[in-house]
Amino acid sequence: MAARAALGRAFVASGATLLGLGAATMIVSSISMGIARVVVTQEKKKTAVACCVCHGNKKVRCGVCGGEKAIRYHPFKALPVSSSRMPLTACAMCSASGQQTCLNCLGEGVVNPVHPRLLQLSPAAAAAAAAAGGGGGG
Repeated sequence: MAARAALGRAFVASGATLLGLGAATMIVSSISMGIARVVVTQEKKKTAVACCVCHGNKKVRCGVCGGEKAIRYHPFKALPVSSSRMPLTACAMCSASGQQTCLNCLGEGVVNPVHPRLLQLSPAAAAAAAAAGGGGGG
């Protein structure tokens, strides 16, 4: 009987020790990860530049409706209907706002360049970005 009681106390003590160590490890790792996250965010802010696609506006013109917020749509392609008689339907891609979140900066307005050469667009790439809706935010 005394051996069973001693064994039970040993199991309880070891379980409590493991639970305590696990909780302490979780607390220490949470605090250290929080500190690391703050330090990394501050370092990224130092090198961030305005997004070259949305020019810091965080939004670009919708590529589906072209900023019109609606599209002409007829569900039955087999029926001959003139385009002027097609009903307008709210654009599902931009939720009828006419703008989409910039996918280059993910809606933050700034990007962290990987290499200094990536900071500048070629004139052809800049013109293509502007034609695709780079200046339509705001």
